[in-house]
Parts: sequence; structure tokens; C-alpha cells
Amino acid sequence: MQIHIPSLLNSDSYKLGHEKQYSPDIESITAYYTHRGNTLNKEDGRIIFYGMRWIYESFLSVPITMADIEEADAYLAHHGVAATPYEYPRDLFLKIVNENQGYWPVTIRTLRDGQCVHAGIPCFTITAQAPYQGLTTYLETALMRCWSPTVTATKSRYIRDVISTYFDKTVDPEFHFLLDSRFHDFGSRGTSSAETAMVTGSAHLLSFDGTDTMSAGWLATRWNNGVGVGQSVVATEHSVMTTWSSELDAILNLIKISPEGAILSVVADSYDYLRFLKEILPQVVEPVRAKNQFFVVRPDSGDPTQAVLNGLYYLEQAFGVTKNACGYKVINGAGIIQGDGLELNTVEDIVRAVYQAGYSAQCVAYGMGGGLLQKQNRDTLKVAIKVCEIKLPNGIVRPIMKRPTGDISKVSLPGNFCVEFKEGISTDNLVVTPHTHGNSEDLLELIWDCGPTTYEFDTFSEVRALAKQSWQHCDRFCDPLSEAMKDKLALIQETLNK
Repeated sequence: MQIHIPSLLNSDSYKLGHEKQYSPDIESITAYYTHRGNTLNKEDGRIIFYGMRWIYESFLSVPITMADIEEADAYLAHHGVAATPYEYPRDLFLKIVNENQGYWPVTIRTLRDGQCVHAGIPCFTITAQAPYQGLTTYLETALMRCWSPTVTATKSRYIRDVISTYFDKTVDPEFHFLLDSRFHDFGSRGTSSAETAMVTGSAHLLSFDGTDTMSAGWLATRWNNGVGVGQSVVATEHSVMTTWSSELDAILNLIKISPEGAILSVVADSYDYLRFLKEILPQVVEPVRAKNQFFVVRPDSGDPTQAVLNGLYYLEQAFGVTKNACGYKVINGAGIIQGDGLELNTVEDIVRAVYQAGYSAQCVAYGMGGGLLQKQNRDTLKVAIKVCEIKLPNGIVRPIMKRPTGDISKVSLPGNFCVEFKEGISTDNLVVTPHTHGNSEDLLELIWDCGPTTYEFDTFSEVRALAKQSWQHCDRFCDPLSEAMKDKLALIQETLNK
């Protein structure tokens, strides 16, 4: 049986009581999503926002049904406070089912998936009108989950920058296309759910082609109108290598059963990595060349940097090298992939060591598992959704601002605003500015208005292009506030201090 989570239970328990806690005088509530920091990279504050299409398709566009309400009735009869069933706004959810076809009666405006932002830029807003005004914060839990694909999209882009730096130095221009395959997603088994693997795995594919997370490639291809996204290679694992009488026999079988021209990735540390390099590697050169295949050694234990350097040395002895036009050694028909224990800093250590050893960066690929898709949390980018404005029945609009004295980084933005390109500079940095009739183009686009709209999501190729273009054209750091927004913050802060 496939488990379906009732949409109205896709929130936090305590939010069920907030509908009555809000003042009855509030006509509407608006909140926004942002990143309040970036712990991934102290030298680069850029972030790739990504994940709204998944939230749209998996949550927003799935209507609440009577069956969902009945499921909630059954569960909340036993889930409550002090052994008392949890009271929840059942009539409100019934009204949504009966009068709005089960669609969430809220308005959402968002930046496009793939947009590069800095901490402090609002990435989407949500507004709900009475009698549904409490839904603005009730939906916070589900809507906020785009934080995880955003982290992975940003992480992969940082790694691409690191590898690209050494490609520029050591790889001939006609082989720069190989950069797309130099970082591989091994993370599916290291995630907590199939959904996490699929969505965060697709975020990785904004920067690279290499993936073994098939569900991620499938999702990206689906979002690309059927045009394929994601590539892999023929590869062994330890179970394959150890069930043969010898590692050499396993490799010779692999060569035999694989097509001509195939890339073969062979795990090399089932027993003794150095013995593999010294004794077995020379014996596979001729069989591999006879089928014009490309042989990749994969160490899976030990010090990652040293394992790569050892592999390159013995690959050079077995397969030989050619010096390219940049003056760096390229292994003839072979290479190495390091996929064990990698982080952003260890990838950088290895790339630098390979460069210092005189090898071209094209000789080495990298793979990451849980470190790419799972080793992160909401605080990695300090994600939050905060109320910024309420409207009262008398037409008064009141800006809302959080300003805790204990942590100034948690100050929130007050009032209605736009996100625009920063004026007066040649880059594509974004700023948030108060909404006025003089605003130019607001980059926050309407994707949901109490139901589906005519908004069309970009294809995956278009999202990739936006991620590349906006990342390249954004400064590493940028003040996200316009001068008008700074003035507004100062004015409201002064009012709060009285």
C-alpha cells in the first residue's frame, strides 16, 4: 500500500491551534522565505535557490479531500494536549474542500528555480486572506522544505567552481566539456528517503551530468520534456570483485561483457589497494585497449588525497601519459575517481595536489554520497519563514518585524516589498526594496492564487542555464537591502524602541 500523507497533517502540531490565537481583526497575513546566512563557504555567499517546482507538484497542487479530513479526525482524536484530543479548525478545512475544490486558498509569489541569491533576499512570499489568514504560517512547514535541494544545488556549484579553476589551468580547451562529468552523485542510499534522493539529487544535476541516483535523473528528465538528463558508467562494487576467484578475473569479465568504447569504473581496494595498482593494473591495459575502453580506478578507503596520487602514479606506469598543450600529464585511456569521504574542502585539497603533481585535472573525477544529498540541515543556510505584513479590516496595513536583541541575524523584513536587480552595477545581484508604484520589474512571480495559475515552470535545461548565468554574474557577496529598505528598517526599528 502506498502511504499518502493527508495534506492538512503536513505541518507541526502546534500550528493547529494558531488559527484561534491570531487576532480576529486580522484580514490577511503575508510571510516570506529567506536564507539568513551561509555556513557552506566563508569566502563565497552565493546561494542557488531551487525546489519550488517540486513543492508545487507534490504539495500545493494536491487537493485536500474528505478522506484527508477523516484521516485527520481519526489521528487527532488520539493526539492532543494532556490526554485531551487536539482541537483543530475542522470547519475551515471543510470549507476549503467544499468551496475551493480542496486547493489551498493562499497566494504564492516566488523567484524562479535556479536563481542565484545572497542571504537576506526573499525567495518567495505567501499571503492568505480571511477567513484563512492563519494558513500563511500553517503552510510554513511544508513550504520551507525547499531548503534541502537549495543546499545541494549550492554545494555542487561550489565544487564545480573548484574543479573548474584547475581545468582552466591544466586542461586543453577542446576537453573542457569533461568538466560536466567530473563530479558524480553517489548519494541515493545515503539519504533518509526516496523523495530526498530524488529532489536533492536533481539539484546536483544543475551543475553536473554525473549521477547514480536514477530517480533524480528521471525527475530532471521529466521536467525537461523528456530530453535526457544525467549520465553514469559501467561500474563494479565490492560484492562483484570479491565473489570472483581473483580481482583480475572480475575485471577481465567486465571488459568482455562491456561494449567497445565503454567507460569502466573498477573498485580497487577490496583487499590491497597498492597491490592492485602495482600487480593487477598492468595486466588489464592490453585487454582494455583492444576494446577501446576507458579504465577508471576507484579507491574506497584510506586517505583520499594520497589514494588519488598513488592511483595516478601507477596508472601512468601502466597506461602511459601524454603531455597536453597546457604542459600537464594526461593518462592515456584511463583515470581515477575518488568517491570516499569527500567534502568541499577535501575535493579542493585533492584537486590542488593533482595540480602540484603535474597531472591534468581531467584525469580525476570525484563522487560524493551522503555528504552531497544528506549531510545538511535547515541551519546550513539558516532558512526561515517570517511574517512581514498584516492587513486590518479598516484598511490599515501594518508592517511586522522581528528583532530579537539576543541575535541580530534574525531580524526580519517589514512590510510589502519587491525583489529586483541591483541598480548601478554590471552584475545580476538582487536587492529587496519596499514596494512602490515606482518599482520596475518584481522578480517574485505569481505561481499560485488559491489554485493553479497560468504560470509555466522552466524546463530543467532552462533552470540549469539560469543557475549558470546568474551564478557567474553575481558577486560573491552583496548587500541584499536597497537604501530605501534600510531607511524603512531604521524607521520601524525606531518605532519599536519607543
